[in-house]
Amino acid sequence: MTVPRLAGFAVTGYMPSGESRQMALDPPFPAKDRFDFKCYLDNAMADFDLLVQPELYAVLSELWEDGKEVTSRSHLRRVAVAEGQEKVFSISLSSMHSREVSKYTLQVLRRLGFSTSLQKLTLTTGSLKERFHEQTAISVFHASQNFTDDFAHIECTKQDSGQNVSCDLEAGETYGDSSPSEAELTLFPELYTPSLEKNFGMVVDSTDRVVGCTAPIDSWRQVTIKIGITSADRTQTRDIRLVIKRSGCEVGTFFHDGRCALHCPTFFYEQAFNRRCGACGESCELCEHYAKCTRCQLDTRWRKYKRKGGSCVAVPVHVNRIYYFATWYLGLSCVLLLALYITVCVARCLLVAGYDKDNDKLTDDETMPLTLREVHGAVG
Repeated sequence: MTVPRLAGFAVTGYMPSGESRQMALDPPFPAKDRFDFKCYLDNAMADFDLLVQPELYAVLSELWEDGKEVTSRSHLRRVAVAEGQEKVFSISLSSMHSREVSKYTLQVLRRLGFSTSLQKLTLTTGSLKERFHEQTAISVFHASQNFTDDFAHIECTKQDSGQNVSCDLEAGETYGDSSPSEAELTLFPELYTPSLEKNFGMVVDSTDRVVGCTAPIDSWRQVTIKIGITSADRTQTRDIRLVIKRSGCEVGTFFHDGRCALHCPTFFYEQAFNRRCGACGESCELCEHYAKCTRCQLDTRWRKYKRKGGSCVAVPVHVNRIYYFATWYLGLSCVLLLALYITVCVARCLLVAGYDKDNDKLTDDETMPLTLREVHGAVG
């Protein structure tokens, strides 16, 4: 016989701002052959709604809250819960076609605010090797970055909206058969530092619930990102470290614009240690590495570029020279307009002269004397 079940079962919590949020059930609903559920409310949620919807041919026969019978569904709206308090609901369903009865239990607990756990930890540009869950005790996670993505994006979903989550780029190193030695890193740090990681740093975007961390990661690199979590009541702290690895191109090729190329274009140089086309410094056309430019880009009408140390400096053209160029272009425009005007006038005059010349040619009838024209008309 079919056991009566719930078609809808959900808890919606309310933030002080009035924002509503559907909270996750543990285990997720629906769960096969599971009738006992738990739900943890955000520390800031002072009330919640409970949705209980039986399946077709199932009847809600009993509903109890903390040992007291609930006589109306309106009592399941805006149920008040104190900080750290637990609400227990007992639900009985009966079948319309049999004597089968099923019982559900739901525990709703509002957190005290000392949690340092995250609800979710996701690397959207790659994948975690270890499975993350709210109660995990793992402090170091390993992940692989997508081959074509230059930036690792991490999303941290808070358990409590009052938690403080921070992200810091803790370490970065090159791995693989072309990685530099410790001595090379000490003697030539600019030569073995990826320009991508030099030009870009960690960017953190935060909302009430989700904190997004974006960090640069170059080819054949491994970076360690420290995620710091402070509880909503500011009494507990915890650190989670995420070690992300990214592979790269094979020997003899260099990663550029989403693919492996044989050579690097202008404004880029060959980063041999991680097989990447690194970007030269600003306004630099050719360089040995991001901090040593060998040729600046070509001058323009408004700017001149000069090498200063290992970089290029843009020098604006003097204001008087700008006025000179502006006057020159304005004068040239006037000359072109005048030439166009003269051309149109000459063409018009030639057209009129040709028309008058055609009108000067008279036909035989027009040159015939009037008397002969009358005789000719009478004969006709």
